[in-house]
Amino acid sequence: FICDACHSQTPLEALSALMKTETGSDPVTMAEKILSHPAFALHGPEHHFVLPAVILKSLETRGEEVPPGYWNLILNRCKDLPGGTCGYWGACSAALGAGIALSILTGASPLKSENYDAVHKINARTLGRIAQIGGPRCCKRNLFLSLEETLKFFQEEWGISLSGKNFVCSYFNKNKECIQYHCPFYAVK
Repeated sequence: FICDACHSQTPLEALSALMKTETGSDPVTMAEKILSHPAFALHGPEHHFVLPAVILKSLETRGEEVPPGYWNLILNRCKDLPGGTCGYWGACSAALGAGIALSILTGASPLKSENYDAVHKINARTLGRIAQIGGPRCCKRNLFLSLEETLKFFQEEWGISLSGKNFVCSYFNKNKECIQYHCPFYAVK
């Protein structure tokens, strides 16, 4: 951590600070930066906010038009997503962040036909990718699998290149449920 104030932040305070100060445009680098903050636990619902935050912030710093107040929309849409949805609901809430990001960006809603299909398509992709790899839980793995699929979706469906660097996991030694060689991000190959 940079200072004592940073060290004592909650995960959402740390993410909020990043949203205000970040000038980079690589969503993978942004996600790595926030996850390395000491407030972020190995697992937990704070991961549900990261994908929509880094996607929309990346678009903003690249000069794309994003809705004003998108951070508050992220907070409102992600706050009620509980931990454990990956196993209990069959839908990792970190993956659902892709649909949240796209719905905020496009103005999709339950009452409009425009982009209703797109938010479902992107979540189908993120959840499908997680299903390919399997479990048990790993919030970091599911987040970065979802982020990879989101970046592909934006390129293929919207022509927006947000390509970031490849994530390499540095958390495997802390995760007793790590699937090691079965994980595409496992650092020891």
